Amino acid sequence: MSSEVYSRTSRGRESLDAAVLVHIQSSPRPAAPATTPVGTEKTMDRRLWILLPATTVFWYAVWGGLMDMIIARQVVELVPDARTSAAIMGAIMAIGATLAVIAQPVLGSLSDRTTDRFLGRRNNWILGGSIVTAAILVIMAFNTSVVGLGILFAAVVFVYSGAHASFNTFLPERVPVDLQGKMSGICGSMTYLGVMLGINLTGLAPSTRVGYLLLAGLLIPVATTFAIATRNPGCAELPVKLVSGWRAMVSNLPGLRSHRDFWLTFLSRCMLMLAYNIVIGFNIFIVKDYLHVGGGNLSVVVREATKVISLGTGVLIIFSSIGGFLCDKLGRVRDLVIVSALMILPSAGLLACVSTMWGYYGVHALLGAAFGIYMAVDGVLMARVLPRTGNAARDLGILGVANSAPQAIAPMMAGATIALTGSFEILFGMIALVALASAVAAKAIRSVR
Repeated sequence: MSSEVYSRTSRGRESLDAAVLVHIQSSPRPAAPATTPVGTEKTMDRRLWILLPATTVFWYAVWGGLMDMIIARQVVELVPDARTSAAIMGAIMAIGATLAVIAQPVLGSLSDRTTDRFLGRRNNWILGGSIVTAAILVIMAFNTSVVGLGILFAAVVFVYSGAHASFNTFLPERVPVDLQGKMSGICGSMTYLGVMLGINLTGLAPSTRVGYLLLAGLLIPVATTFAIATRNPGCAELPVKLVSGWRAMVSNLPGLRSHRDFWLTFLSRCMLMLAYNIVIGFNIFIVKDYLHVGGGNLSVVVREATKVISLGTGVLIIFSSIGGFLCDKLGRVRDLVIVSALMILPSAGLLACVSTMWGYYGVHALLGAAFGIYMAVDGVLMARVLPRTGNAARDLGILGVANSAPQAIAPMMAGATIALTGSFEILFGMIALVALASAVAAKAIRSVR
């Protein structure tokens, strides 16, 4: 190439580069998010492959044992009458639901804006909330009144829900996007392995007192190990400050229009959790008063209720692994949510037809398959619709309400329905309706396939 040709070519490139630079500088740019979740775009601490699933097991063992077994067991012990105990169970759970709605976003917002020198962001709330929760569980072990049970249950739900909001941030903040499906599938199966563990611990414990003490003794070492092993002191560099007022908590709240898919995910999650937990939360009452198992012997009822939950949870763990594989293979997160919601419909129909424990085992196997698929993609869907506003724990806390509130509301709805109508069939019809609503809400999500 001659020097003259080279010179013309070089000047042409310089002119083109200058024009492109001017165009880029003058073009409007989308606003950058306030913060980008740490580690999501880059790498992950390999220890999380063990620490996060292992902690999930024990974390949900406490929650599952409390919500799905020991509270119902204590209510039945204190109030033997079927209709009265169902109504009391509903009232106690309603209190817990109300406080869970407040705790997760409010305490989650505080964890967004506070940092500990030693443990870093989030982990101080996980550890502190766990210690307070364990202390309340010890007090519950020695409580003997229905009123005291309601007050203490409200306190434990408030504190543990706040810690849970911080724990939930590990998937979107500390796990890379291309690994979130695998991690969500693993933790989804571990969630209900933990629930099964908690139900068995509290259901097979010789007394409710021993059950409460087992949960408290389980929580402290697990939370301490996790908080210290995953501490992130370097996160002090993040642009977060100690909250100075309520205005900071409610700034940049997800809007109904601007974050439409966020709220559709909330609705779909809430309805699906409600359908599942009507059966799980009212399991003892279905075995005792609908199937008439045990002939009035409460220990037999508790044993059978524990066995059927264990079967359903085993199926759930298997299908959660399958769902995680399908999520990464097909990339169809929303569609798998729709499938899982629609699978609950035949479960509700079968519930209305069964009259033996063998039929009830079949119901829980089908429910376990449906919910296992959902748990594999639940965390991924939440991470995909999460607004990037630097308020991950608060926003996940809002989505967490769609998990914890149905666990409390479901027994309340079931208890009110049975107390007013005496009909379990009406209750099973409600399950079908809310599952269908979950599928419809998921179908309307646009930003995720």
